[in-house]
Amino acid sequence: MRSPSENAFTSARAAKGLTFTQAANRMVGVSEQQLRNLEGIGATRDTDPGHIRIQTALEIIRVYWPDIDHRDFVPGTLLSAKPIDSSARRRLKGYAEV
Repeated sequence: MRSPSENAFTSARAAKGLTFTQAANRMVGVSEQQLRNLEGIGATRDTDPGHIRIQTALEIIRVYWPDIDHRDFVPGTLLSAKPIDSSARRRLKGYAEV
């Protein structure tokens, strides 16, 4: 489990062994600057993850999964995510409780 002071997005990117450029290149419609802002080191610094577009959040989740999920964008949410079908459920086996 991460310490409260550790940025979840920094940890997820590091776990994948990606630079900002490499991570952004794997995400559709997400810029390197957006990733820097989420990690608190960009020009506008410390973007609140709860204030980004859902499309951006889903792309980041797709690339950083299982280190990042929807709860990293909106902590304490009462919502949950589930696989869309049995094929997705099989692909998630071992990564998430489904």
